[in-house]
Amino acid sequence: MKVISSFTLANLMNIKLLLFACSFLIFSCATMNQNDFNVMWQGKNLNDLIFKYGVPANSVLLEDGRSVAEYVDELILNGTSYKCTITVYANQNSQISKIEFRGGCRGTMRRWENITY
Repeated sequence: MKVISSFTLANLMNIKLLLFACSFLIFSCATMNQNDFNVMWQGKNLNDLIFKYGVPANSVLLEDGRSVAEYVDELILNGTSYKCTITVYANQNSQISKIEFRGGCRGTMRRWENITY
């Protein structure tokens, strides 16, 4: 008995390409990026950020009244560690002026955007 298959290598490549495109859209567009996060919090009170995300790993109150808070997050994925450091700068009125990200922060952004009060 002979089995005839219409499934060809070209069909397999098209399916792989479609799966890759869908994965890219789901994982890259569905999450907040660092710039969006910065824009969302800029001008807001540092205390609100602390209330939402918890006490930072490090913080300092400068002599001129400005403050700096630092969050450190680590994500372990498939045995690989991705460390993310998020530094939040606030003016004398505790308004956030800037947020900087260092390291592998992509997973952190996904987790942080799902935190609710």
